[in-house]
Amino acid sequence: MRLNFRNRQVEFWHEDGMLIRRVSGTRISNDMPAQYEHFCLRRVFEETCIAIQADKDPTRRNIATAWSLPFSQVDVACVFLIERGIVEIRRGVLHALVDDVLLDGMCEFTALAVKADEQEPTSAKGQS
Repeated sequence: MRLNFRNRQVEFWHEDGMLIRRVSGTRISNDMPAQYEHFCLRRVFEETCIAIQADKDPTRRNIATAWSLPFSQVDVACVFLIERGIVEIRRGVLHALVDDVLLDGMCEFTALAVKADEQEPTSAKGQS
């Protein structure tokens, strides 16, 4: 089901080794607030970056199918890479804007992870 939002907001954060994307806003159909979240495992993120560089004319659907990856996770990875200016999408095809999608993508992924670690309360760090 596709949700059409007014005042749409997209957030990314890192939690438990995953990239998480939250989309929130007001539903156009009934003016009620709504949100949804999807996640992307690090392994899927890395493979998506590699696929964008390796495949000829990669699309999100083709990457998910050819590399046997969950589509929703590939989508989260691609939207993150697009937001960070690492790739762009033209006519459904992903185009790298950098020389090494994996290197730049993992730098952004890791920076988000470090930011999450720094925001964790001090009392919780180091406890098992």
